[in-house]
Amino acid sequence: MLNNALYYPYIAFNDSTWLKVMAMYYENMYRIVSDNIIPDDPEYLASLGCKATDNWLNIPTELASNYMLFLATEIGRRNQLNLITNEWAPWTATTYFSINGGVNVIRNSHSVTVN
Repeated sequence: MLNNALYYPYIAFNDSTWLKVMAMYYENMYRIVSDNIIPDDPEYLASLGCKATDNWLNIPTELASNYMLFLATEIGRRNQLNLITNEWAPWTATTYFSINGGVNVIRNSHSVTVN
C-alpha cells in the first residue's frame, strides 16, 4: 500500500467508485481546499461504502476485486511469481498493466504489437 496521494484538480470527489479503488492503494488522500471552504462531501465518504458486521469488514465487490488484483500483482512481483488465472477480466487487467499499457493494434495487418 502506498502512503499518500494528492487529489487534483478538483475539491469534490465526483466518482465514488474511483475513490473507493484509490482508498485501497493509499493510506491517506489529500486535496487542496481553502481555509474558508468546507467541501460538500457525500455520506459514503465517511466509510467509503464499507461496513463492519461481526468483526468482519464488508466492502463492495468491485473494490475488493481491484484490491485483490493489486495484492496478487505485488506478491507475484516481490516473489518472482507469474500470475495465472482462469478468469478473463483479471488476466486482461494484469497483462495490460504488466506492459504499462503498451499495446498498439495495427488493423491493416491484423497483428498486435507490444511495445
